[in-house]
Amino acid sequence: MIEALARIADLQDAYRTAPEVFSVLVNARSHAEAGLALDVLREAVPERTLVKAINMREILQALPTFPCSMAVDDETLAKVAGLTKDKSLLKRRVDGVRGVWTAVTTAGNFCFDLFVVHRGKTLMWAPPSGSADIVNPEVLSLLVKHPPVLGDVIGLVQDMGLVFNPRFYLSLEDWGFDRVDEVLEDFQALFF
Repeated sequence: MIEALARIADLQDAYRTAPEVFSVLVNARSHAEAGLALDVLREAVPERTLVKAINMREILQALPTFPCSMAVDDETLAKVAGLTKDKSLLKRRVDGVRGVWTAVTTAGNFCFDLFVVHRGKTLMWAPPSGSADIVNPEVLSLLVKHPPVLGDVIGLVQDMGLVFNPRFYLSLEDWGFDRVDEVLEDFQALFF
């Protein structure tokens, strides 16, 4: 996992090359849309970089959606995760990234929301309701620029006692074969 997170820094050039298409590849809920974005990016981005992007997509999909129940109560979470109270938020500074914090709102063993605070601006992890994205697009941009933020979010989810088990791929073909049923379902939903 640590190696996969370290490789996210390699995605910055691909993100700058075509930010909208890259965002669809990594952040679209639809596997069909991600597959189309992948085909577009193949012309400009090396395959190894695209495999890293697919693996980042898998990490984002494996994280829980909020709100959700936790396996621990909020007091235990605060102790285990090193969170401090700031108004209604429990938060901690992201190591290695200046001016960035991860934060949650909780009650008992229920986590309402996950946030990333960047230079005083609080960004919700989840995109606006009805969005076709996995995470808030502003947060995605921050994750690509500062990979330790994603590592901190994963650590926080694990401190909550939640299951986190992403699939990783070694090639684009492996991802395509593994997701073919979901891609077909997404295409059927678009046209029928």
